[in-house]
Amino acid sequence: MKINLILVLFLLTINCNDISKSIVIDDFSEKQSFSIVPKEGEPYYGLYVYVKGNVNDTCIVKYELHSTKLIGVVDTLLSTEYYGFGQEADVIFDPYKATKGELKMKVSIKSSNLF
Repeated sequence: MKINLILVLFLLTINCNDISKSIVIDDFSEKQSFSIVPKEGEPYYGLYVYVKGNVNDTCIVKYELHSTKLIGVVDTLLSTEYYGFGQEADVIFDPYKATKGELKMKVSIKSSNLF
């Protein structure tokens, strides 16, 4: 019984309708932006931006209505509500004061559709 409950919970957390995109940022000369396009008619519940790497000064990551300043060694998860509704999930990287470094970013939108 306990194993069945764990299996059901595990299956509910796995979702192949999620969409993600990964990029590496090593050019700090200008702003960079990218988008994830949701599948039409698919319900979503969250936008997640995972950032890992290092940067020599302050940079800014903007996503939906939020912006977060990052500096130095970075290993963080940024998140917000996101429901899709035909709108792209936009993320903007602004080097701000940073001139060098390397950041790996993975952006995901999570689907609430179980099947």
